Amino acid sequence: MHDERRRIEDRVDRVLLQRIQPAVHADSVPLELTFWQAPGEPVPFARAAAQPFAPFTTGTAWGPPWGTTWFRARGTVPEG
Repeated sequence: MHDERRRIEDRVDRVLLQRIQPAVHADSVPLELTFWQAPGEPVPFARAAAQPFAPFTTGTAWGPPWGTTWFRARGTVPEG
């Protein structure tokens, strides 16, 4: 068998540098994250969306094991 490792690694490097890295956006913007813990299952989307969502911050518990937590994320996409 021929060892094609070097050629494959070169292709991977080229795809990473030419395609993937230019497409990654490093800038970040604020995001509002809120949550609602469902009392049981199933919960239709319309019912869940109408619930009062509470602020979710780092360290907030997601709920009991096997429970369902709905998240709402809101933010503004920058012009650029």
